[in-house]
Amino acid sequence: MERLSALMRKVSQDTVPEKIGGKFKTGYKPFRIVPQEEYDRRSEESKKANAIASQAWVLLDRLVVQIKDRIPEALDNPVN
Repeated sequence: MERLSALMRKVSQDTVPEKIGGKFKTGYKPFRIVPQEEYDRRSEESKKANAIASQAWVLLDRLVVQIKDRIPEALDNPVN
């Protein structure tokens, strides 16, 4: 889980939402391509996404603990 969390933080901090083909996608946007104001706006959006993702990981961890407590055998076999 720690490695996934680290990846999530890296992607959220270093990417910005970009509209491609009418849909928003996550992409790396070099600073020199957009004006500072737009870069800052996109950076703030990435930080918001990071916060949401972090909260989701915390809630997922809590859920896993509850499952392990209630049904220990449920997590005996890894999910592929």
